Amino acid sequence: MRRRIGLAVAVTTGLAVVAFGIPLAIVVARQYRENAVLELQREATRAGQSVSSSAVRGGDPVEFPTSPIGAVFAVYADDGSLVAGTGPSVADESVRAALSGASIDIVADRRLVVAVPLSTEERIYAALRADVAAGRYRHQVILAWTTMALFGLMLVGLAALVTGLVANRLTRPVDRLIDDAEQLGSGSFSLDPAGTGIVEIDRAHVALARTAERLGTLVARERSFSAEVSHQLRTPITALRLDLDALQRAMPTDENLVDAQRKVDHLERTVTDMLALARDRHHRSPPIEVEPIVAGVVGRWRGPLAAEGRPLRFWVEADLPHPSTSERALVQILEVLLANARQHGRGEVSVRVRSADAAVVIDVTDQGPGFDDADPLRPDVEAAPAAGRGLPLARRLATADGADLRVVQAGPKPIVRLLLPADSPVSSASGGEE
Repeated sequence: MRRRIGLAVAVTTGLAVVAFGIPLAIVVARQYRENAVLELQREATRAGQSVSSSAVRGGDPVEFPTSPIGAVFAVYADDGSLVAGTGPSVADESVRAALSGASIDIVADRRLVVAVPLSTEERIYAALRADVAAGRYRHQVILAWTTMALFGLMLVGLAALVTGLVANRLTRPVDRLIDDAEQLGSGSFSLDPAGTGIVEIDRAHVALARTAERLGTLVARERSFSAEVSHQLRTPITALRLDLDALQRAMPTDENLVDAQRKVDHLERTVTDMLALARDRHHRSPPIEVEPIVAGVVGRWRGPLAAEGRPLRFWVEADLPHPSTSERALVQILEVLLANARQHGRGEVSVRVRSADAAVVIDVTDQGPGFDDADPLRPDVEAAPAAGRGLPLARRLATADGADLRVVQAGPKPIVRLLLPADSPVSSASGGEE
């Protein structure tokens, strides 16, 4: 921001200097030329006073005064012939103009030339030509232009310096506002809306502080509610576990009790993970290795599916990237997808893990008829029996973690795809197939 403000002001100041400087430079050049012409005309007039008509007719020698500006003089008769001095042998344009009573200046052979008429009794009898090196006044013009350019650069530099001071005063409050916003995004809700002297930024600070206060209240309420829910859920689960333990001691070989205990364990893990996800939504997850997590979930579901005569196939590609996602969220999403495939699908269930464009792709499919709704993951969809009621929750978990869950094939043989963006180096796992 500082650089953009400084660049904008420097460009604007530079354009203003150029817009005013070019016409001024032209005026200065013209003014120096006019001054040089007037000075040369005065020298010519002074020299002409020493030339008499008899000298022009050849009676008296012509003696020119010494010029302080180094001017060179020449006298021409009324017929345009050179009488005395240094100049062209034939009258040039300036001399002819002077003999006709006019006065002009020209530049010839890098010399500034003027001529003045010499007259007596209102009759022009000769013309005196004076010339001086044109570089004399041009040097003054260049010196004036250089001074103007340096002054313009000084103005641009001064404008840049003032802009830097003003930009610092403006950007420091903005930087602080950005820091407060990042602090709010990281889960810290105690912001100090101290005044900066800039009304608009102060109003933004106050609005952000109020938002932080409201968010802090909501998060505190959410955490309190989560703690209460955790207590209310864990108490009956613990009681159920104690009852099952008592029954198992009485009937240690009952398969139904063993299966019930596994289901209670799964329920407790699910409650623990969901409450942890609700509390930790504000923190960025570290990179994780996907293969062992997916393999663990697949291993837990292989037995229940095999009991129904349905195989569970698992393919994993080697050298998977490490996505920055929550392990708990990934586990719960896969649990939902496999539970949906078991309950609403048919035949073989497949889980395929591969990498694609610096991301991990997990496809879950079965041999069932698929979904009735075009997008069963929408949170507003009242799921039909064949759609699976946990899918919208799975999508919300994925979205909250920066992942993407979508149905790439609604059916038959539906395919649900989980895309986990990764920004860390790939794993060295060899991959495998089960």
